[in-house]
Amino acid sequence: MLRPSGTLLGFFGTTRALDARYIKYIVVDEVSLKYRPYGQAGGRQGILLNRDIIRLFSGLRVTDSFLLQNNLREILFRKA
Repeated sequence: MLRPSGTLLGFFGTTRALDARYIKYIVVDEVSLKYRPYGQAGGRQGILLNRDIIRLFSGLRVTDSFLLQNNLREILFRKA
């Protein structure tokens, strides 16, 4: 649902989360997000490798990719 030459910024974890609760994110306005954690434990989730992330967004081209100090991978995709 991106416009032509639109961009998508994604954050992906590189390690398993210590706190495995569900979190629901709510868009408040154009610059704010609110989140609501739920008490029950979440299910097991695997970690996606770079090649799996790129395959997941196969219609987009990777513009930039960074591994942050908090073990998050930040990837900027652009629509061709």
